[in-house]
Amino acid sequence: MCEYQRGGCKGMELVAFRPCPATGREAAGTNRAQEEFEEYEGALLCWGVTEHWDRLPGEAVGSPALEIPKTRLDVTLHNALWVILLGRGLDQIFDPPEELERKVRELADLIRSSSNVVFHTGAGISTASGIPDFRGPNGVWTMEEKGLSPKFDTTFENARPSKTHMALLGLQRVGILKFLVSQNVDGLHVRSGFPRDKLAELHGNMFVEECVKCGKQYVRDAVVGSMGLKPTGRLCSVTKARGLRACRGKLRDTILDWEDSLPDRDLTLADEACRKADLSVTLGTSLQIKPSGNLPLITKKRGGKLVIVNLQATKHDKQADLRIHAYVDDVMTKLMKHLGLEVPEWTGPVVVESAEPQQLFKFEPEARGLLKEESFAQCNGTAGLCPDLGTALAEHGDSLKQECPSPDTGRSG
Repeated sequence: MCEYQRGGCKGMELVAFRPCPATGREAAGTNRAQEEFEEYEGALLCWGVTEHWDRLPGEAVGSPALEIPKTRLDVTLHNALWVILLGRGLDQIFDPPEELERKVRELADLIRSSSNVVFHTGAGISTASGIPDFRGPNGVWTMEEKGLSPKFDTTFENARPSKTHMALLGLQRVGILKFLVSQNVDGLHVRSGFPRDKLAELHGNMFVEECVKCGKQYVRDAVVGSMGLKPTGRLCSVTKARGLRACRGKLRDTILDWEDSLPDRDLTLADEACRKADLSVTLGTSLQIKPSGNLPLITKKRGGKLVIVNLQATKHDKQADLRIHAYVDDVMTKLMKHLGLEVPEWTGPVVVESAEPQQLFKFEPEARGLLKEESFAQCNGTAGLCPDLGTALAEHGDSLKQECPSPDTGRSG
C-alpha cells in the first residue's frame, strides 16, 4: 500500500502522497499529479480528521459551501483518505435479539411489497468463508495498520460460499432478487452458481481472465495468478467459425488496480439495475469506496427504499430506511425463514452463465482450469496459484478503491 505523508493545515490534516515502494508507481502528489494537487491544496484537500468525518465527501473543511470538483484525482484521494481514517478498524455494533428479529421481519415485509429488489455485497459476506474483510477487527487494512499480515483461514480455491451467498442464490431462483452488485473479488458468487448475467462484479474476479483483443472471458477453477489487469501468460483460443484461426489475444486478469476504471459492462448493468429497483439492500459493506458505495443511493434518489446490513456504521446510514447491525449470515438465515424459503445447499463450484434458460456447468476436477462449456472456449493452459494470497491481497487491497464516471452524472465523482 502506498505510504502517506501528512502536513498540518490550520489544525487539520492535509493528505499528500509519495511514490509507492511496493509497486514503483507514482501516487497522487508526484510529477503530473502534483500540479493538480497543488491547485486544490489550500481549499479542497483540507478534509479534516475524526471531528469532520461526517462532512466527507462533498464539502471542503474550512469552506462549507465549496463543492469538491468531480475529477479523477478527487475520487482517488477520497478513497485513499477513507483508507487512512477509517481503515484502522471500526467498532462493531450488534442489535439486541428482539430488535434484530423485528428488523428482519421489517426487511421481509419490504421485500414482499417490492417488485424489483437489488442486493449489494461487500467483503463482510465472505468472512464466514474464511476470507477477511477490510475494516473489521481482523480486516486486511486493520491488520496492516498494526503492522501484521491479514489472516486467511482458507485459500480462495477452497473457500466455500457462505449461507449469505447461498441465500442470495435462493432469492434469485424464486425471482425475488433481480440483480446482484458485488465489490468482492473472491469469486464466491459465481462459484455458488449465481447467474453471471444477473451479477456485476465491479472490482473483478480472482478466477476470471479476459482477452484483451476480443473481450472473451474465461472462468477458471483456480485463481488466475495475477492482479492489476496484468497478462496471465495464456492466450485466447476463441474461433469465430470452424476452420478459422484462433483469436490468440493475450489474456489478463480482471482484478482492478488503483488507477483502473470499473469495467464498463458491469458498471452499466449495475447502474441500470439500481435505476429500475424499488428496493436496494446492502450486505457487509461500509459503502465508503466510490463509486461502488454510491450505487445504492440511485434507488433511493428515484423513490425506492434502502436497507443497510452491516456490523459497522456506514457512510450512508442517514439515507437508509432500515439499518440492521448483525452478522449477515444470521440476517439472511432469519430472512429466508420469514419468507418461507429454503437456503440452497452448496454441492461444489459451478458456473451458471445465464439465468434464462439456465446454463449450469460443473468444474471438471481432472481438467484443472478448464470449463466444459461451449460459451467458454477451451483454455490455453491451466490457471496458476498465487504464491502468497495474504501478501498479494494486502499489497493490492487498494485495488478495491477505484474511480470512474459517476452513475448519476456521467462525470467523475
